[in-house]
Amino acid sequence: FLITLILISSIFISCQHEPFENNVVNQDDCKFVEILPTFPNGEKALLKHIISTLVYPEYERINRIEGRVIVSLLITKLGKLENVSIARSLTKDCDAEAIRIVKNMPDWIPGRCKDNAVDVSYTLGITFKL
Repeated sequence: FLITLILISSIFISCQHEPFENNVVNQDDCKFVEILPTFPNGEKALLKHIISTLVYPEYERINRIEGRVIVSLLITKLGKLENVSIARSLTKDCDAEAIRIVKNMPDWIPGRCKDNAVDVSYTLGITFKL
């Protein structure tokens, strides 16, 4: 139990995300989003979601493999997450875990431009650290 608690604590401290390039997609009047898409209840809730759903892959945990997976996705004007893919890989299993985490996220609050919801390409980094 203590080992599990320590592992969960270290994941909590080290799981990070950060938006990188966020651009409006297929909108005639807008080139850049004015209001970024947001996870329901904000950044802290996103971090909590990542921490509570992340399962460190066994091989990577045993071999103490750490690093960051960069996930690229589209957040639609309806807040749906689509076109989830790996922009920067760590390992096959960490990549699969990052994709699983993102695909299991609830709908986001969409980005806005000129008071209209818009599709936004979004990049999210998920850090694996023991």
